[in-house]
Amino acid sequence: MSGAPADTTHIERRRVCLAYSPGGHKAELDRALAGIHLIDACHVTFDDGRPPPPLAAGHRRHLVCHPRRSVGRTLLNAWQSLAILRRERPALVISTGADVAVPFLLLARCTG
Repeated sequence: MSGAPADTTHIERRRVCLAYSPGGHKAELDRALAGIHLIDACHVTFDDGRPPPPLAAGHRRHLVCHPRRSVGRTLLNAWQSLAILRRERPALVISTGADVAVPFLLLARCTG
């Protein structure tokens, strides 16, 4: 099946952006996407100081500023998110939440 894992039940060909916080939110997203092989995906998260897990072929990672309840950091996150959205032009955005994903999700909705 064109390089897809054997347990894949669906191959998603649209460009997908995955927005999440590392750790539990990432694990939750992995469980939600079990059985779906993403051909073209970007991951939007922040650097939590741990080595990031390897990405599948065709996937890219973008790091944004963690808002940490700061208006300035939230605005920086929004600016970075807008730049990512303009560069990636996703057809679909999926998130399991956390504050790092909120500006990205709002801007994704506003930009179509």
